Amino acid sequence: MFGIFKKMKKPGNDEDMPGKAKDYSRKIARLEPSRLISFECDFSTFSRSDDVPPGRFAFYLDAGRGSASKSLRYGGDGGYRAEFDSSDELLMRLAELIKELDLESHNGEQYFVNGLPDDFGYRLYIKYESGSVGASNNQSNYLSVKAINALVRFFESSAGVESSFEAADEYYN
Repeated sequence: MFGIFKKMKKPGNDEDMPGKAKDYSRKIARLEPSRLISFECDFSTFSRSDDVPPGRFAFYLDAGRGSASKSLRYGGDGGYRAEFDSSDELLMRLAELIKELDLESHNGEQYFVNGLPDDFGYRLYIKYESGSVGASNNQSNYLSVKAINALVRFFESSAGVESSFEAADEYYN
């Protein structure tokens, strides 16, 4: 009855098997932030167990332009995509927020699990004149609730989008 399992062959490369996890993380010396050039961050709140509204968020900001977007994988109408003009003042405010949230501490994190949906985890890329900070994990979003709230509110207000994060206020205050 179970003879079929003995006859099945594994793909030639175990690295490509669904669920295969790879931790490419490396310890990187702390960067001394200088003038912020650009910021890219996208993250999912689908895999979080705390009281954070579900969605996938993507934010981008450089000296010339910025964008903020949210999409839902299921139900609801909470999605948006907005583009807006950027400025040096906006970049300076974001640089202060990055420092306050200690986002540089994620530098060097890189974890990947084969076969997971695209709408899980997080990616972060911050470019300064002095260097860059990068991190990614497609399995979990390790950004704190405080960081999630602050980034969503910063970009939603910059884009003129009404905030969608009232449910997580208790964690932020």
